[in-house]
Amino acid sequence: MDRIELVVRIYKRIIKELDGQDNHLSASQIRELRDWFQDDVVELLSGFVTRMKFREIASWSLRAFRPGADTNARRQVDAVAKALTHHARLLRMALKSKKLADAIEKFARPIHFADKEQVTISGEGIKTNSRSDREVPRLPDMTAQIDEIAAPFWTDLVALEDYLEPTSNWLECVPSDPNITAGEFIVSLNPELHGVGDFVVRCLYRRVEVCIGILEKCDRTVLTCARSIGGKTPSAVLRLSDDSRRLREVVQQLHAVCHADSEAGLRDSMVILTQVYTALHPSPDIGWLGLDDGIVTRGRNNLRRRLLNPRNSELPDRVSAALLDLKRLYANEPPGQSEQEEAVARGGLVLAISSQTVFWKGTALPVDWTKYSQPWKLLVELARKGQLGADVEEHHIYFDLPSDSAMATLCSRLKRLLPPDLWNKIVPGRSPRSYRLELDAEQITVLDRSARV
Repeated sequence: MDRIELVVRIYKRIIKELDGQDNHLSASQIRELRDWFQDDVVELLSGFVTRMKFREIASWSLRAFRPGADTNARRQVDAVAKALTHHARLLRMALKSKKLADAIEKFARPIHFADKEQVTISGEGIKTNSRSDREVPRLPDMTAQIDEIAAPFWTDLVALEDYLEPTSNWLECVPSDPNITAGEFIVSLNPELHGVGDFVVRCLYRRVEVCIGILEKCDRTVLTCARSIGGKTPSAVLRLSDDSRRLREVVQQLHAVCHADSEAGLRDSMVILTQVYTALHPSPDIGWLGLDDGIVTRGRNNLRRRLLNPRNSELPDRVSAALLDLKRLYANEPPGQSEQEEAVARGGLVLAISSQTVFWKGTALPVDWTKYSQPWKLLVELARKGQLGADVEEHHIYFDLPSDSAMATLCSRLKRLLPPDLWNKIVPGRSPRSYRLELDAEQITVLDRSARV
């Protein structure tokens, strides 16, 4: 029996007999489950999160959806954004018809909004204690929503900061209070987000589906009321149905890109395991994700509470299933092949941090990096940022503001230590006095611990 099978078997033993009829875990099971998470699962994952294959799959959404990335996923997000704004502008054009606007005011039912509502949120769900509604005319509200989407009101439809926990809300051009999370992105209120997994993709879907829902309601209102105006129907109204179908087709293509191959399920599972490791390891090594410290801290806290909540009995099941996917991920790995050997064998740039060794195209560079601390620091940052397609800026290297020439001087020192076909991959970044490594993420590996079998 291998280690993964052992950890899964321990979990199955813990949950074999549920206490009572309500499927709630007993107090002893809760303690055992917490020990399983912290002692068995996290210890197991510590040997995998440094491995290149694991990181490549777990960080797919961070690389595929990065703004400016030359990937099918990024292009499809941009296509969906364009299709949403196009349809909203078509609706706005239709509403320029005074006859249509008058028909909507006359025939469309007003919208009922909750003016005041008190609810109780518990493990059993949401219970409404009291509610008072108010009516709002449909046309002004509908026009305002259409104008917002037509603008558009967002800066992007996808947020890499959602990786550990939905945090980025609507990414509005005019930011709202960052301490308030929009209801569409609260995990406990939206079962389609799940408690763990690829929140980057799922929050993207939420943003798109909410916008489409608004536009489709507007479509129905416009098309229904247009029948009553007589005479010539505005051309924009006649184009709505076909454009709506095109919009849905573009969204379906986005889903297809995100779930196009057999790795889609593996990606979600590796994200789940990364989240578990991040939440429960006392000092997780997740610099390879490229997330800000504040995002990590908030994600760790929320994930830890959710994972260790005895009412969330579904989450351990998802973790157990993800562990079986981890076994599947490494099913064809040659026995005895270490993480470092695997990375070096695949070529590209490999940095072994613990030994300060650099491999390039399968060969170790003959450099004693202990004598070159600053060039080594720059090379490590170039590699880590290169895995995310990002630049290394001055503040990544220096604590204090350096001279204008400091980064250029340091880069020149580093290049003198590298072979020509590697140093010419170091190019100026997008901002002043920054640099980046012009290599595909798959060609870069950073091993933060001693290689393990």
